[in-house]
Amino acid sequence: MDDRQLANSLVDRLFKKMDLDGNGRISLDEMTHVLLGLGIEGAREIAEATMATGDTDRSGDLDRDEFAVVIGTLESTAIGIGFKLLFAAFDTDDDGHIDSDELQRLFLFLDIAVSPDERKQLFTRVDADGNGRMSIDEVKEALARY
Repeated sequence: MDDRQLANSLVDRLFKKMDLDGNGRISLDEMTHVLLGLGIEGAREIAEATMATGDTDRSGDLDRDEFAVVIGTLESTAIGIGFKLLFAAFDTDDDGHIDSDELQRLFLFLDIAVSPDERKQLFTRVDADGNGRMSIDEVKEALARY
């Protein structure tokens, strides 16, 4: 699986996880519910701001393509705040990085099935400096590439 296929597969899985009613769109309530479930304070405000910037067709929710753009531009969206909090929550040793075990716990928490090979490939692609740990900047840069 090449980088783009892996990124698209992960975005698809995350989208399906957030699309609670399975209608192919993520509503404000669904996004809020997921962010609350992750323990993110200000979830409603983050979801509202994300919808305001990500809902380019002004339908009131995010389709898969709009969601992919939001994920790829985390720094410039309100959900970036939630992303930083999520990153910190899974950086269990507080070293500013996510190692392979912490990444696995993140996928398990999000209930996203990722094979060991996919996780290894993802980790290798994101860990730009090859130090065996992913920084938040490496993760954001990798997301922006896809």
